[in-house]
Amino acid sequence: MALKELDVKYATRRDRDYKLAGGSGLYALIRRNRTKLWRMKYRFDGREKMLSLDTYPSISLAEARVKRIRAKALLDGPARSLAVWMMSSSSGSRGR
Repeated sequence: MALKELDVKYATRRDRDYKLAGGSGLYALIRRNRTKLWRMKYRFDGREKMLSLDTYPSISLAEARVKRIRAKALLDGPARSLAVWMMSSSSGSRGR
């Protein structure tokens, strides 16, 4: 079942922090102090990373999904190319 705006809005406080999955790495982290954070999990260079997008309700679920799409486009495009270039250029200069 897809995440809905109301699921995040009415998320209840629990003893521990928990996540509400939004798909494609996007999730809402519900904290014990009732803070709601939009986060995105992704893999870069074979390692799992996490990107904090913003807080709820300062941005809605739809806006968080747009930010996720933009971040993935950057990670798949110029950022990945730059990281690969930096790794290849640094590994070639180590022997000098």
